[in-house]
Amino acid sequence: MRIMAIDSSSVCSGIVLADTLKDGSVLKVGSAPIIPSKFDVTALGYLKTKKKMPNGFLSYVRNKDETVSKTEAKKRNVEVRHKQNNHKAKDIGNQLSYLIKNTKPDLVLIERNRIFNSQLTSVLLGEVMGIVEGVCASCSIDLEKFTVEEMRKSINSTKLVKEFSQKKTEQELFSMGDVTKEAIKDYMVEIYGKYGFNPSTLDESDACLVFHYWLNKGWFTELILVVVSFIVTVCIVEYFDLRNYILYDKHVSIYGVYKKIKEKLTGDKK
Repeated sequence: MRIMAIDSSSVCSGIVLADTLKDGSVLKVGSAPIIPSKFDVTALGYLKTKKKMPNGFLSYVRNKDETVSKTEAKKRNVEVRHKQNNHKAKDIGNQLSYLIKNTKPDLVLIERNRIFNSQLTSVLLGEVMGIVEGVCASCSIDLEKFTVEEMRKSINSTKLVKEFSQKKTEQELFSMGDVTKEAIKDYMVEIYGKYGFNPSTLDESDACLVFHYWLNKGWFTELILVVVSFIVTVCIVEYFDLRNYILYDKHVSIYGVYKKIKEKLTGDKK
């Protein structure tokens, strides 16, 4: 079974492609970053670099001699950001679409979009999600989404970060941009490095966490069901005084259990 896991981002998206057997055994795990190309502001008629205005603020200009107001500078900044995000969403979407169609995964996993402080970033990632959903639908590929909170909780990220930090010096920790992501990367490499996983970005290790969560969530759910079933069974046995009957009666049967329960509920010993 071939699984593709995606961690989408406006700067760099991480992709993991894993091959597994039906029983969940991992055969191979590879990864790659998807970095969108830069938007060329000259397409809007502006110079490539901003110009510093007499009042000290920066603005896009159409020629080196142009001077604009602060209001106009803000308007142009917003215009460029919208175009940049549209370009990023289209480029990321095209690259993901190409990979999905050419690697032909049986299942695609993706981190569910979060709400960001930047509305533009939320819109961009929403567009990317829409493209992935469309490609999966057109190729008849199942798609599953997970939140970052449920995935990190499954690996106890708080404990993971604490143990990771204890192995690093203060200087090493200070130089890291995101200690939590670095700890997750270290953990994913520890587990899947033997299958070929060697990420060059934190986004790839985040994508690997998406795969890791999917791979293990079935086992975790089954464990919970087993524990709940055991607790319910013990409660029934104790409440209906079935322990001695089950342990010591030589003729234990489902009908016998039924009679014991009926006797407890109705007081009828017939």
